[in-house]
Amino acid sequence: MPFKINTDKDQAGFVFEYVMNDPYGLRIYTLKNGLKVYLSKNNEKPRIKSRIIVRAGSVNDPEDSTGMAHYLEHMMFKGTSSIGALDYENEKIQLNELSDLYEDLNRAESEKEKNEILEKIDILSVSLSTKAIPGELDRIYTHIGARYTNAYTGFEETVYKNDIPNGELERWLEIEKDRFTNSILRFFPTELEVVYEEYNQEQDDDFQKVSNLLMSSLFPEHPYGSRTILGKGEHLKKPSLKKLKEFQEKWYVPSNMAIAISGDLQFDKTIDLINRIWGDIPPGTIPDLEKITEEEIHGPIKKTIYGPDASFSTIGYRFDGVGSEDELYLILIDMMLSNSQAGLFDLNLVQNQKLLEAGTSFSSCRDYSWFLMYGLPRNNQTLDNVAVLLLEQIEKLKQGDFEDWMIDSVANYFEISRIQDLESNMIADTFSDIFISRMGWDTFLNRIENIRSINKENLVNFVRTKFKDNFVLIQKKKGKEKIPELMEKPSLSPLKIQYGEESDFYKKLKNQKSVRIRPEFVDFDKAIIKKTTSQGLIINTIENKANDLFEFQYIFDIGRNHSKKLALAAAYLNYIGTSLYSPSRLQQECFRLGLEMGVNTDSNRTYIFLFGRDRYFEKGVDLLEHLISRAKADKKIYKKFIKGILKKRKDAKLSKRTILNGAMYAWGKYGSDSPFTDILSASELKSISPFELTSIIKDFYRYKHRVFYYGPRKCRNIDAIVEQRHRMNNLPDSPPKEKLYKELESHTNRVFFVNYDMAQAEVLLISKQRKFQEELIAMAYVFNEFYGSGMNSIVFQEIREARGLAYSAYSAFTTPGRLDKSHYIHAFIGTQVNKLEDALGAMFGLMNDIPEAEISFEAAKESILKNLETERIMNNELFWTYLENNDIGIHHDYREDLYNRIKRMTFEEVKDFFASNIKGKKFTVLVLGNRKEIDFESLENYGEVTELKLKDIFNY
Repeated sequence: MPFKINTDKDQAGFVFEYVMNDPYGLRIYTLKNGLKVYLSKNNEKPRIKSRIIVRAGSVNDPEDSTGMAHYLEHMMFKGTSSIGALDYENEKIQLNELSDLYEDLNRAESEKEKNEILEKIDILSVSLSTKAIPGELDRIYTHIGARYTNAYTGFEETVYKNDIPNGELERWLEIEKDRFTNSILRFFPTELEVVYEEYNQEQDDDFQKVSNLLMSSLFPEHPYGSRTILGKGEHLKKPSLKKLKEFQEKWYVPSNMAIAISGDLQFDKTIDLINRIWGDIPPGTIPDLEKITEEEIHGPIKKTIYGPDASFSTIGYRFDGVGSEDELYLILIDMMLSNSQAGLFDLNLVQNQKLLEAGTSFSSCRDYSWFLMYGLPRNNQTLDNVAVLLLEQIEKLKQGDFEDWMIDSVANYFEISRIQDLESNMIADTFSDIFISRMGWDTFLNRIENIRSINKENLVNFVRTKFKDNFVLIQKKKGKEKIPELMEKPSLSPLKIQYGEESDFYKKLKNQKSVRIRPEFVDFDKAIIKKTTSQGLIINTIENKANDLFEFQYIFDIGRNHSKKLALAAAYLNYIGTSLYSPSRLQQECFRLGLEMGVNTDSNRTYIFLFGRDRYFEKGVDLLEHLISRAKADKKIYKKFIKGILKKRKDAKLSKRTILNGAMYAWGKYGSDSPFTDILSASELKSISPFELTSIIKDFYRYKHRVFYYGPRKCRNIDAIVEQRHRMNNLPDSPPKEKLYKELESHTNRVFFVNYDMAQAEVLLISKQRKFQEELIAMAYVFNEFYGSGMNSIVFQEIREARGLAYSAYSAFTTPGRLDKSHYIHAFIGTQVNKLEDALGAMFGLMNDIPEAEISFEAAKESILKNLETERIMNNELFWTYLENNDIGIHHDYREDLYNRIKRMTFEEVKDFFASNIKGKKFTVLVLGNRKEIDFESLENYGEVTELKLKDIFNY
């Protein structure tokens, strides 16, 4: 029976919509003021995921002031007339003056006049910072134990995210009501600079530039393409507080908003709270948006864009929007082409090694949707050929050249995904999508069966009708392209962060009695059933009582550091078949059964894994054992495989993310001999026999290993299946010797620079400290929450909020995952080149002097305690947490030690920790940027500067 919307009334008289047999148990309420409320219960953890959704994104921006929705998203974190306010009556007067100054700035014509106004804005901004507290809203979220506090702006929406303890629901609703009804657009100049940083950052992102060009080509008239979410540079340079407030008053009204909550809640109590707190807000009137109709795309549109990253081709098609017939077919086609396992792209292009990488994506909005395909070329392959190969897969759909069972298997895939959503309690994001798109909840729930009901003939007819030459092809080539004019650095004085002050709102909040939840800690010996087989194999099992999904793994304490050929063999396994199955047939069989299997390696472990639904468990184990024991080497496949590896290595040297976070980081930590550089050379790769690699896989069971099973079966059943089906060889006493890489000491400040064609600069700071010490874990938890990470942290507040020096800035005192590894101090800044000196100076200042910020410390401490109280380690997480603990020599749930230690911790102890472990430490500074733009003299203030070559840090 199809799902159908019903209505009912709860005990308090609130009417709600629901669907019978809804796996999510969703109730949809509509308050009298038009506010939609989505409630779903999940009692596994005493926490609640929340989303506050506004149907206002870039399509709602005024044509002459694009970027408004995104601007406002940033400003909604600046507090209210109560939150963060110290002297609101006088602040209000000065805020009006500031607003007027920005209007004057937009009318100014001469540079002299503009500079005079900017000087007044700067003076007024500093004065305003004495009348309010930057970041107090973030501090309040931290105090109530909120996690993952963030927001994002899309084409048609702005969504505000939080994850809170269930006992803080009422206080959270009160805070958010104040934020959405009394928000104050304060600290505008520095936040404006942060938005400029984000805009400049986008100019360095080849993938984002391709996306923007593709969208503007698909939608030359519609706001989906005629503007970007960040806005046009010409508009960003003319900010208007007046227009920003008008935008907020127009769209941020209950009749255009929703609250979506999923977690440990009581329906009646929750809707009563929301109605009591939010129900008296005036509904507002939502303006109509004119629908803009695009002309048909005639013939392929081909465009080229250049950038420093690796080359690739992207093809985009335009279709009808949410709720259309197009949408349902495209969801299916997306998965039939690319599902990371048995799609036409996966098998015909990637596994057959015709392309280095290929995939698809589908996005849907109210007016239109768009379907994208991309491909990365192999060595000496043209981008035209990449496009031809992508389009050939569409032709296969048109010819019906796909397995008849594929449609049903895609539907099964979505069923498994739905079960995983229920496990992870991430459904609040789906509720957001439903509200934004105006889709009925019954339509969403019926989607899987509606996909299953599509027959092959109808699918083929759809593709033939809709996929013609009506596409846009973007070829992203390696090369230099003129960067749009960047947002210039204004002359901004730092705001004064008053760490010792707090608003009356916050004082009152702290004095309220907080609802505390008793923490629950795990006895691993009871939670994980352990058995040793007659062959000496240890089996760890955890019963899944919630659904029919299972996870099954063979775990070996051998990884890349033990054998460089091992990771190569594991990767090669994805491209070959067995004595009974071709490579594609094996993947198709797994996908048909809803199974995933393979081999993963990390630095010191290898995991042979199987995942799926319980009814195919035995079949899955047999397939896995067959793959390991009967893997069939193929010289031609291996030759292509090695060429693919060498092309990926070449592309890695073009990626700024890989250069900084991979190659440079490893160099800073280990020097020339690191896990990153200690790789098989091109000649070694070519000389290896593929039969040697399959032998490595086949012989792997002779090494000591353990079994982990999480699923609906009892331990004794798993024991019997492993005994019967697992073809073990004689086990040796120990694995091959692991190579240990020497961590470099941080005795002096050093600067390493790598040249990259980019507008901004990115900097990593690292400093090696002592070897792992268990007593430092609790302090690392607190220090990182208080000082280095998150929006309430000192680093974020000082570098981003007070100075506008970077869009992204953080630091951390790391805890290693092994006893033989060290703690490190890490820090990161991404900033404009002309701000680099100021940003580095600010970061080094914070690494040497800790502000007197006891109020922020107490908020961080409270947050950690509430998170520990509401955290629940369960399901398969139990085993992986147990394994991680063992790696650092701890054989119990050490969160109990953390909880008791942090409860007693004082700010004086944190300052002592800072003095002993942070202050005055020497750093390796890793700088990635354009050599022509970097001021090397300023870099020399932080140590001797050495320019590194890519060949050195990649070792090829």
